[in-house]
Amino acid sequence: MSAKRRGKTIDLNENLEKVDNETRLEELGEPNEETNSEIGESEEGEEEEEDTEDNTEDEKDDEEERQVYSLHRGPLRPYVHIHEEEVQSWRRINPQQKLHLISAVIFAISLRVINTSIPDKLTLNEYDIVSHINNYLTGEFFIDLNPPFASLLFTVIANIAGYSSGNLDKVSIGYKYSNFPYHQIRAFNAILSGITVFFGYIAMRATGVSHMISMFGVFMLTFENSLITESKLILPQTIFIFFFALLLAQHKSAGVSKLLSRKWVTHIVVAAFALGMCVSTHWIGLFVWVYAIVSIVYRLCYLSGDLTIKSRDIRLSTTLRIVLFLAFPIAIYLSLYKIHFDTLMSKGPAYNSLSPEFQYSLNGNHLKDAVSEVPFGSTIMIRHYKTREYLHSHDDVYGSSNHQQVTLLQSFDDVANFFEILPIKDDDGKLVESKASIHFPWKVQLRHTLTDSKLVIDPNNKPPLSEQEYNSQVTTDKNFYESDEERYTFSLKISEKYSKTDDAKRSLKLVESVFQIHNEKNGCYLLGTPLVLDEGFAEGQKEVICIKEPNYEASLWYIDWNTNSRFTGTEPTISLKEYNFWDKFLEVHLLKFQKLFIGDGGYKVTIPKSLGDWMLLRKGYTYFIDSENHNTIYLLGNYITYQLIVLSISIYIIYKVYQFATFNPYAVKDSLDVALYNYDYQSLDFIISFGLLYVTIKLVKIDLHLYDYTAMMIPGTLLITQLVQLGIKKAPKSTTILIIVSSVLILLAYKKFSPIIYGFNWSRDACYKMMVGPGWDRNICNVYEAGQE
Repeated sequence: MSAKRRGKTIDLNENLEKVDNETRLEELGEPNEETNSEIGESEEGEEEEEDTEDNTEDEKDDEEERQVYSLHRGPLRPYVHIHEEEVQSWRRINPQQKLHLISAVIFAISLRVINTSIPDKLTLNEYDIVSHINNYLTGEFFIDLNPPFASLLFTVIANIAGYSSGNLDKVSIGYKYSNFPYHQIRAFNAILSGITVFFGYIAMRATGVSHMISMFGVFMLTFENSLITESKLILPQTIFIFFFALLLAQHKSAGVSKLLSRKWVTHIVVAAFALGMCVSTHWIGLFVWVYAIVSIVYRLCYLSGDLTIKSRDIRLSTTLRIVLFLAFPIAIYLSLYKIHFDTLMSKGPAYNSLSPEFQYSLNGNHLKDAVSEVPFGSTIMIRHYKTREYLHSHDDVYGSSNHQQVTLLQSFDDVANFFEILPIKDDDGKLVESKASIHFPWKVQLRHTLTDSKLVIDPNNKPPLSEQEYNSQVTTDKNFYESDEERYTFSLKISEKYSKTDDAKRSLKLVESVFQIHNEKNGCYLLGTPLVLDEGFAEGQKEVICIKEPNYEASLWYIDWNTNSRFTGTEPTISLKEYNFWDKFLEVHLLKFQKLFIGDGGYKVTIPKSLGDWMLLRKGYTYFIDSENHNTIYLLGNYITYQLIVLSISIYIIYKVYQFATFNPYAVKDSLDVALYNYDYQSLDFIISFGLLYVTIKLVKIDLHLYDYTAMMIPGTLLITQLVQLGIKKAPKSTTILIIVSSVLILLAYKKFSPIIYGFNWSRDACYKMMVGPGWDRNICNVYEAGQE
């Protein structure tokens, strides 16, 4: 063998043992017994072998010389042979190494549980979780972009700690906790974050990283400012990162276990479980799921290159991975949503965004015993079909025309949503008194009851946002003139496609009749837009316009609520479809999908979504500011670790560009650099993971912050250790210096920024000196007293 002590190069000429046709898969014969044993072959020998390898110094020497890969000559091409026994030795940890690891994990936990009692007030990002816990305890329905596992878990912990529906805390940002067990839940999160360090170590060892370099990786994770800060608050990110690290650890451990052995299956099952928990904890878990499947395909290519491995084993192991990586996440995800729906059975915060059928399935809904027929003289609420928001008006006026505003409002519980539906000609009041049915296409007037004004179209003024020539302003008018009745006249044009019953296509029915509101004088249709207004009382509400050629679905409306003083209580009431689990599941996920990937439309993203903002720490995030006690919690990563990730990614990209530029398809490969081969294989997998998480920046339509990307620290840190492992083989002295210098700087960065991690007291001048990033919020320094020690 032509091999160097560091970074061995395997010479093909030293491995001339040609592979006969029998050694190529089943079609070409039986595999070599030395390189590929039968499925399920005794693992007892494997256990015994592990016990005999627990010598510290001998093992270190073995790691140096161990031939994990070798280049062989096949019948058609050279191939890389994976030495199973040598690869399996990567995951062996001797007692001394276990002691190092356990000590590091305990230390990581201790760093995270410090000052979990600060702040003792509800922070902005804890607001959602605490609200969800209260909702679970009261059964009030809510929808969150994140799947329900984290909120359910926190609810269980809070309940165990004595928090129940009988002693709920007020949910208000800045409110001081009284009954809520915030300290216990934060401590739980901190412990999970410390254990995450353990899984990081296991993943490093399973990818060929030595114990000492893996401990360097543990050091980086232990002193990572952003992970510590997040772990000290009640946030789902820590739970998500915990399971993400577990997934990588088990996924990689399976890669260094005997194919299809009992241990291999165990690792795959645990990895599939961890994947299911990732998907069920955070919406970014969807992209982790994509990574897991891509990684299986990548692993398939890796195994297929070794001609000594049976094709049957490769097919079976790949199929089993895919099945488990699909079945576990789906089963866990659906089970948690079943618990979610069964727990939340009452009207709650998400009520306004639900369909009438979904609302009807909840306790305390407004549709129970609602009269189905909508006659003249009824007070109604008109709901937009596409956005499910309510036609709304108030006394405030448009700045451009001084006319009363008409908008879309999400809230159901608002009297400014009430309109009275009236006939055009009813001098003697017979149509109203007799509760005459409204048949399509009947002409009506709509009177806004709160302001006693009628809905009109103003063609002389344009809407504040949609100022195109063919758009007209929708407003109301308090001055009624019979000579100008056409201004107030609207035709209700039935939608045959969207109305739910035949009766609802003939006369106006609650919920079931879907129609357009057409103003004949101006020849335009009322249309709800996704554009958000920013003036007066309408701030945050959406624009309503009248347009001659509208998008059909955006111009559809239906009656969502109906009351009439002349109802006797004997009228037929509405009966809607009973929603089952699948109906609820589909509707909730359509709403989530729209929010994440389609957006509200007209929604202006205020946070720059740039990878550089995160990777170079141009922006931090303020979790909490307490002016009274002069402290703050500010999310900011450890600058040194982040730069090491950038360096590792850059070096790998440069390496691949060089490899591509110098590639010669006609050259016969006669040697293998083992260290470089493993670095290339392992690093690309982590780059894929890192890249797929980054894709979220480009795909989603919501504002993203630093805390959405802290999960990328796990594959990023693993990537650093791969580069350092290669460096130790190729340039040991320089790499050792890099490790020492980086460790000192990481520790200093942690220490310098510890006041904003833990909420310690600090001086204003010291804070200003540390706020060097152009996007960092220097205003947080004002919370500290001048000259404070």
